Amino acid sequence: MLVGEIFADMTKRKEKFEKKTGVSLDNYYRLAASEVENGKKRKKMSESNGSNKALG
Repeated sequence: MLVGEIFADMTKRKEKFEKKTGVSLDNYYRLAASEVENGKKRKKMSESNGSNKALG
C-alpha cells in the first residue's frame, strides 16, 4: 500500500468515528498532548525543587 492510500483510509475511519460519536479526535489528541507536556514540565519542576531543598 502506498502512504497516500493508508492516510486516506485512516482519514475515512476517523471521520466515520467522529460522525458516530460526535467527538472530535483532533481536539482529543491536542488535549492529551498538552497534558503530557504539562505533566513533564511539572515533574521537572518538582524534581528541581526537591534537589534544591536537599542542597540548601
